[in-house]
Amino acid sequence: MKLIDEADSCTFGDIYQLTSVSSSSRSHLAPRFVIAFRGTITKGDAFYRDLELDVHILKNGLDKTSRFEIAMQSIRHVVATYGGSNVWFTGHSLGAAMAMLAGKNMVKSGFIHHDDHICSEYIGHFDHRKRMEDVRPGGIERLASQHSLGGLLLNALGKPLSEPLHLHPIGEANH
Repeated sequence: MKLIDEADSCTFGDIYQLTSVSSSSRSHLAPRFVIAFRGTITKGDAFYRDLELDVHILKNGLDKTSRFEIAMQSIRHVVATYGGSNVWFTGHSLGAAMAMLAGKNMVKSGFIHHDDHICSEYIGHFDHRKRMEDVRPGGIERLASQHSLGGLLLNALGKPLSEPLHLHPIGEANH
């Protein structure tokens, strides 16, 4: 199923379904669905809309765009219909930003995939942060673990973030 941006009528993603399973011993690990988002296209009809969305990433506003809302509606539908452990998100460049932000939103809404290797890195981050709080190394560690360079820059420009977009809440949800 193609994901189409209403703003420019361009395809920005696709939902792929596994239709056959081999007799491989690892076939049970394959997701039933992969939702893939494309990166920025530098030519043709999609260029200006993609450039606009790239700017939204820099301003931490990708989640407020119609393209992202279409993506989230599709993701919620597939997860509600087939279960979260059967769905993986992926993307390149702009698409990777959409996939990561979609994952963060799904975690915030209660969907947690415990076998996700990428999110397991966030679990390590939160474990490390907790250990640092326990030994109280000071404000530098707290500042470094809660803010991205982009977030600090936006704050300096008078446009603070409501939450750090580079962190997923999964680490605390798993404990």
